[in-house]
Amino acid sequence: MDATRVSAGLYVSLMIMNKLRHPHEVEMGQYFTSEPLASHPKNHRVPFLECRRHRTKKLIVMLLLFFSLSCHSTHLVR
Repeated sequence: MDATRVSAGLYVSLMIMNKLRHPHEVEMGQYFTSEPLASHPKNHRVPFLECRRHRTKKLIVMLLLFFSLSCHSTHLVR
């Protein structure tokens, strides 16, 4: 689900994770977006801006990435 984080004016994506199916998703995301891994050129993990926890679910707020691909293109341009 897409949303706007009003306090910062950022477009964000909201993910609801089932803690029973993905118990370590938040911890892994925070690990890969902390230094020195965050600045590694092969690390493309989108950082979490905020995480809210519930008994059985986690709400993760992250930056929304926009991909612009031509609908007529059959390959990616580097």
